[in-house]
Amino acid sequence: MGRQKELVSRCGEMLHIRYRLLRQALAECLGTLILVMFGCGSVAQVVLSRGTHGGFLTINLAFGFAVTLGILVAGQVSGAHLNPAVTFAMCFLAREPWIKLPIYTLAQTLGAFLGAGIVFGLYYDAILSFANNELIVSGPNGTAGIFATYPSGHLDMVNGFFDQMFGCGSVAQVVLSRGTHGGFLTINLAFGFAVTLGILVAGQVSGAHLNPAVTFAMCFLAREPWIKLPIYTLAQTLGAFLGAGIVFGLYYDAILSFANNELIVSGPNGTAGIFATYPSGHLDMVNGFFDQFIGTASLIVCVLAIVDPYNNPVPRGLEAFTVGLVVLVIGTSMGFNSGYAVNPARDFGPRLFTAIAGWGSEVFTTGRHWWWVPIVSPLLGSIAGVFVYQLMIGCHLEQPPPSTEQENVKLAHVKHKEQV
Repeated sequence: MGRQKELVSRCGEMLHIRYRLLRQALAECLGTLILVMFGCGSVAQVVLSRGTHGGFLTINLAFGFAVTLGILVAGQVSGAHLNPAVTFAMCFLAREPWIKLPIYTLAQTLGAFLGAGIVFGLYYDAILSFANNELIVSGPNGTAGIFATYPSGHLDMVNGFFDQMFGCGSVAQVVLSRGTHGGFLTINLAFGFAVTLGILVAGQVSGAHLNPAVTFAMCFLAREPWIKLPIYTLAQTLGAFLGAGIVFGLYYDAILSFANNELIVSGPNGTAGIFATYPSGHLDMVNGFFDQFIGTASLIVCVLAIVDPYNNPVPRGLEAFTVGLVVLVIGTSMGFNSGYAVNPARDFGPRLFTAIAGWGSEVFTTGRHWWWVPIVSPLLGSIAGVFVYQLMIGCHLEQPPPSTEQENVKLAHVKHKEQV
């Protein structure tokens, strides 16, 4: 553990960029990437689902929360302008040097370009199938409006245990009521708040990772011992399994009556999707793997920003709500392809439960044996998220000097020891 910490520290020193303006440009690039990725991702879901996976409200929520996350990630390094207009205003007021205007603008534009590219990659299959393999700018089958703004005509297209129990419970209500008791937004709100509640309940004891990908990232950074990875993963999977069991018990009669006493995996009467994630019909395996990879990498970048004591500090007690907000934003921008598992335990535990409860082995073979993707891809995405955050933010944060109050506390502690 000590040697790993020393290795991580040395890698951080090697990656540290001496030129402050370059560090700030990298932070602006990453912050704007987060803004565009989550914002345009939410537009993609609404457009490509033709309104079944959100609407105008979810788009605005996603963009608003995406700005919040971009500021949380990049603010301590660059000020998180995320917008050339903001940078111009700061320069005009002499609060920033004019040299920053072209550099920040270039970095922000590059971040927006990369964010659009990620959304295009995530929804590549859906975009092509939306208009019979054509890329159309405007009209009823236009998709260019996912990425950039156009005159108003295009808006016609837009017009662990707690986590699993509350999240899957919301899915059950929507599916079993055939949409009369909620929709895509309520599912994402439920999962976001479920994560918040899970952290509030377990955070003080275990840190409330709730996700093997998060535990893996913390072990990789030497913030947790590696022995915790298998133990936490087993506990998280068991919690998800039990949460799925509770939802199954709550909705047992409704599930059976939904498909005439049959337990069907997929199709219009399928109910296995209440518990685990399955790919949409348009999604191939490569695109699906990329979907889970990017979703988890985004989650890890935001989580590391929230828990980093040298970045923008989240007020004590609000960490749980901020992480829940991250999950909500990922859901409203990346949930269309396969339901954004981004958590091996959240997917495998309930999937195992459904196999035992009566859906059978089909839960592992459906979707071209999709079951392994939400396990492997999030772990690889976790590593990518660590590298992205450390390379663009973490290695460049300056440790603030201890405050006078902290020094007085330390001094009092030393005097107390001397008296003893």
